Amino acid sequence: MIDATEIVGLHRILVELPSVSGNEEGIADFVEGWLKDRCRRVHRIGNSVVALHGDGPYLLLNSHLDTVPVCEGWSREPYDARVENGVVFGLGSNDAKGAAAAMMTAFDFAINNGNAGAIALALVEGEETTGKGMTATLEFVRANSIQIAAAVIGEPTNLEIAVAQKGLLILELVAESTPCHAARATQLGVENPILALAEDIVAVGRLTWPDVDPFLGPLSLQPTIVQGGTARNQVPGIASAILDIRSTNAYSHDEIIQRIQKTIRGRLNTVSSRLEPVATPESANIVSAARTANPESEIFGSATMSDMVFVKGIPAVKVGPGVSERSHTPDEYISTNELVGGASFYVRLIQEFHKLENAKNENKRVIV
Repeated sequence: MIDATEIVGLHRILVELPSVSGNEEGIADFVEGWLKDRCRRVHRIGNSVVALHGDGPYLLLNSHLDTVPVCEGWSREPYDARVENGVVFGLGSNDAKGAAAAMMTAFDFAINNGNAGAIALALVEGEETTGKGMTATLEFVRANSIQIAAAVIGEPTNLEIAVAQKGLLILELVAESTPCHAARATQLGVENPILALAEDIVAVGRLTWPDVDPFLGPLSLQPTIVQGGTARNQVPGIASAILDIRSTNAYSHDEIIQRIQKTIRGRLNTVSSRLEPVATPESANIVSAARTANPESEIFGSATMSDMVFVKGIPAVKVGPGVSERSHTPDEYISTNELVGGASFYVRLIQEFHKLENAKNENKRVIV
C-alpha cells in the first residue's frame, strides 16, 4: 500500500533541509511545491503550508517543519540523512519530520484513491518555540470559515494515542527588599530577599494537589530559574524564581494561581497562562478511528507540549511514528519501518474516521 522507497526518500529530503525554528523558508518552499503537484488547494501562511481536499468539515492532519538547534554530542553530520541498517539519522528525523513525511504520504495516498473524504494537511513553522505557525494556521481557518471536525497532531508517540495533554502555566515568585552592604544588613534590619524567596519556594514545594486527572495524573510544579544579586558583598533589592507548572484539568490556572498566592509572602507574577490542558473523550470518533487503525495501541495522556494545545475544543489525538525519548538528542533517528508503519496508520485512520462520521451523519438524517 505504502511505497517504502518513496516515503524514505521524501523523509530524507525533509531531514536534509535545515529548518531550525525561525529558518523554515527552504523546507516550506519544498513542501509547498510537493503538495501543489498533488493537490489543487494549497495555501502558504508565512512558512506554514496548508492543503485542503474535499468539502468540510475536515479531518486535520498537523505536524511541524521546524527543529531545535543542533545540540552537543553529535557523532555524525546532522543534515546527512543517510540510511544505515534500516535507520535514518538526522536532526528532526524523529521529531517531527517522521510524522510530517508520513502525513504527506498518507494525504497523497488518500486523495488519489477516492476514499479520503474531507481532509486537510497543515505542516507548520515555529512549533518548537512560539507556536506561531499553528496559531496563524487556525486564524486562517477561522477567517475562511473552514470547519474542522477533528485533528490529528503528528508527534513521535510510537503510534500510541494521546487523548490528553498537560497545559503550561509559568509564574514568577518575587521577593523585594532594600539593597545594602552585606556586612550591614543585620544592623540595619534589612531582610535578605534571597532568603525570603527561598522560604516561598519551599512553601510552594510543600503544597499538595490531591486531585488527579485520569490520563494526565497530578500536575507538576518545579522552580527552574532563580535570580538574585549581582555583587558578592551586597544584599540585593530583589530576587525571583520562575515556576514551571504542567497543569491538568483537575485545577484551573486561576485556582493554581490563587492557591500559590495565599501560600507565599512575596509577589506573584503571571508570565504565561494561555496554554491550557486539553482532552478528548474516549468516545470521540477520532479516538475510535485511531484505535481501530492501531488495535494494539495504548491510550495515554502526554506531559510534553505540542500544537495540540491550540486545538482546544476540537476532538484531537496526538499520535505518530518515532519515539519521544529520541527527540532533541544527539544522533537522533527513526527507522524506515516506523516511517512506513506511520503512513499506513494515518491512511487507516483517515478511512476509519470518515466511515464513523458518515455513519453518524446518516443516523442524524434517519432520526430527523
